Amino acid sequence: MTGDNIFHLSLALHLCSALLFLSGRQRWALWVLVAGGVCLRYYFATVDPFLHDWDERFHALVAKNLSQHWLLPTLIDQPVLPYAPRDWTTEHIWLHKQPLFLWQMALSIRIFGATEFAVRLPSLIMTSALILIVYRIGRQVFSGVTGYIAAFILSCYEPLLEMNSGMLSMEHNDIAFVFYITLSVWAWIYFEQRRSRRYLLLMGFFAGCAVLCKWLTGLLVFSGFIFYHLFLTRDFFTKNTLVSLAKALGICMLTFLPWQLYILCQYPAEAHFEYAYNSNHFFRVVEGHRHEAWFYLNILPDYYRGLQYLIGVALLVTLLPGRRSRLSAALSFMFILVYAFFTIAQTKLPSYVMMVVPIGLLLISAVIGGLLSSVWHHCVLRYIAGSVLFIALLLRFINWPLIVENHFATDTWQGFTRAYLQPRADMYRSVAGHLPPSSVIVNLEPHQEINAMFYIGVPAYSECGIAGYHFLRAHHYNIIYGGDTLPSYAAGDTAARLLKSYVPQ
Repeated sequence: MTGDNIFHLSLALHLCSALLFLSGRQRWALWVLVAGGVCLRYYFATVDPFLHDWDERFHALVAKNLSQHWLLPTLIDQPVLPYAPRDWTTEHIWLHKQPLFLWQMALSIRIFGATEFAVRLPSLIMTSALILIVYRIGRQVFSGVTGYIAAFILSCYEPLLEMNSGMLSMEHNDIAFVFYITLSVWAWIYFEQRRSRRYLLLMGFFAGCAVLCKWLTGLLVFSGFIFYHLFLTRDFFTKNTLVSLAKALGICMLTFLPWQLYILCQYPAEAHFEYAYNSNHFFRVVEGHRHEAWFYLNILPDYYRGLQYLIGVALLVTLLPGRRSRLSAALSFMFILVYAFFTIAQTKLPSYVMMVVPIGLLLISAVIGGLLSSVWHHCVLRYIAGSVLFIALLLRFINWPLIVENHFATDTWQGFTRAYLQPRADMYRSVAGHLPPSSVIVNLEPHQEINAMFYIGVPAYSECGIAGYHFLRAHHYNIIYGGDTLPSYAAGDTAARLLKSYVPQ
């Protein structure tokens, strides 16, 4: 089945799911929706047969190296030539990100090989599972109608799909982060409603997993827990609440602290640098990511496609004394807290607020679900209003014109990037296994050495120079040059050849 057919099948499954939901078959509707979501995610995971620049190729290479040595995170696995320390794009020991999402990718690579699909498969699984998780949260906190609408929107939510394709920066890292934060919120909600110790322990575990993806903002669920018990139920200082909080925090710390202790012992200089570097994101602008104070409010339309005003309505309703439900108010508090925190932070990137997108979609769906529920008992109105609603949501959130611009247009920045990256990925794949032993690739375009090391599996560098050339010759390496011609100092050297000369004819 071609990519286009898979995409069209996914759209048909979404519409079929909506009709099943409107006819009252919610269980079947949900599973058909998940099937449509899986098809859509498979399409995005395979649409670009190359690794994207920021930051997929770096994550992919570290994950590939981790698949060979699980506790040694490296970017340049064999640093033959000197590298720039404290630069996460050229580092040997790579602690720039927490490791859980990398381990997941490493396992996939270990099973399926070093391919783009193996890199993206864990994200496909997690974003598919999120459809069910968001439905469960929506059903428990609001209603089954709200849960289904939120799950439907999430299934066809273009920014998350683009992260699945590797195109948006921090892609698979953010997907894992959103996944575990949402799971921790789900477990907490079930704990509050069922008072089961199992869900309390799961809440702490999933929060710890979130920290192991993207550091301490993964503790978000505890802010909801504290807000809920301190201001809403007002039993925070009771023994049962404090013991519950201590247990969840204990499980959380047992989940993420061992790795922190391990790297502090094994790689103390690198670990201390990365901890300080992460802290700097809040206090100063890092890597030039400076934006206006209200940046995150200004990009709300990019995330919610013009429906962001419904979030405002939901926030007012859920936080209004006398009309709120306690759990929905806690969800609203977490949403506001994240936006306030990152608004204050000096370094600003669009993906930083992705962690609460599921909550934002639930708040939107609560308003839409309330309107749809008002006509639910009128069969004709339900089908007419519901059909128009779900078709509009599908078209609005899947955003086909933007998909065309990102993946198919040739006269856009993305098109020029694709025309640059895909031929190089094809060449690297074709020469893999054909280079002589002890080969080192040099003189590639900046950061193309990362792609080359992923596909070919030999040391690679964007620069070499005459000093590097003499070092490699003295240590009996075969020097493989990128580009069209050998440099003058290597002309006539039988141990120096062009990379393209190894492309099978």
